[in-house]
Amino acid sequence: MSQEPPLPSQVRARVLADHAKLRKSIAEIRSLLGAPTGRLELADESQLAVATRALLDSLEAHLALEDQILLPTLATIDAWGPERARKLSAEHAAQRETLSSLRALLSTEGAWTFVPRLQRFLDRLERDMELEEAEELDESLLREYPIRADLGGG
Repeated sequence: MSQEPPLPSQVRARVLADHAKLRKSIAEIRSLLGAPTGRLELADESQLAVATRALLDSLEAHLALEDQILLPTLATIDAWGPERARKLSAEHAAQRETLSSLRALLSTEGAWTFVPRLQRFLDRLERDMELEEAEELDESLLREYPIRADLGGG
C-alpha cells in the first residue's frame, strides 16, 4: 500500500515551519554575536560554535526535507514546475558546498575569526528563505488543490 504524497499546501506548511525553526536558530546566533564588548569571550566562543553547528545540522536536515517533499511537488505543480525544481536543486547543491566549507572553517578557526563569514552566511540564508517563500512557497502556487498543466496534448 503506497502512501499518498502530501498536498501542496501541506508541503508549504511543513517547509514554512522548518523556516521558522531556522530563523530561531539564526536569532540565537545573532544574540551571541551581539556581545556588548564587540568581542567574544571564551565561553561565548564555545556557545557560538555549538549554536552554529546546530544550525548547520538543522539546515542540512531542512535541505533533505525539501529534496524529499518540495522538489517533487514543484516538479509537477504546473508547466514551470520542472524549471523551478531544477533551480531549487542547484541552490541546494550550492548551499551544501557552503555548509561543508563552514564546517571545515568552524573546526579549524577560532569562532572570533569565523564571525565575519558567519554573519554573511546568516544574511544570505535569511534572504534565501525570504526569496523561496515569495517564489517556490507562494500560497497561490502551493494551494490545496493545484491546477496541474496537462502537457500530454491528447
